[in-house]
Amino acid sequence: MKIVVCVKQVPDTAAERKLRPADSTLDRASVDGLINELDEYAIEEGLQIAEAQREAGNEAEVTILTMGPEKASESIRKALSMGADKAVHLVDDALAGSDALATSLALATVPLSVPGCSVDIRRRSRHGRASGAAASASSGAGVSAR
Repeated sequence: MKIVVCVKQVPDTAAERKLRPADSTLDRASVDGLINELDEYAIEEGLQIAEAQREAGNEAEVTILTMGPEKASESIRKALSMGADKAVHLVDDALAGSDALATSLALATVPLSVPGCSVDIRRRSRHGRASGAAASASSGAGVSAR
């Protein structure tokens, strides 16, 4: 089983934030970033699912997927240190300042471009019922990874 966890690097809430005068977007270079807290939970969930698959004798792999500037690679490194196997970082100046729709469309192309990949949307509550989103791929061909 191949598990893809989407991760977003967000500004540290304890840091002072500034807007760039040119386009009124957040000046990410002036702020330390970290993994969104809810995404950390998703990483842990993906790792637990993969571990359960391995214990059952199945192959399992967790891939982190993020989109953002080069600085977002800090979050990738943290996710890999948590135990993820691979990471894909979507970096393109044309995507800078993308809204939620453009971001989701760009991210959706990554797992869907893998032959044999299907997207499985699940929600798991504290009671073990279906929360969150995961993409499962039967083949990792065509995905560039770090």
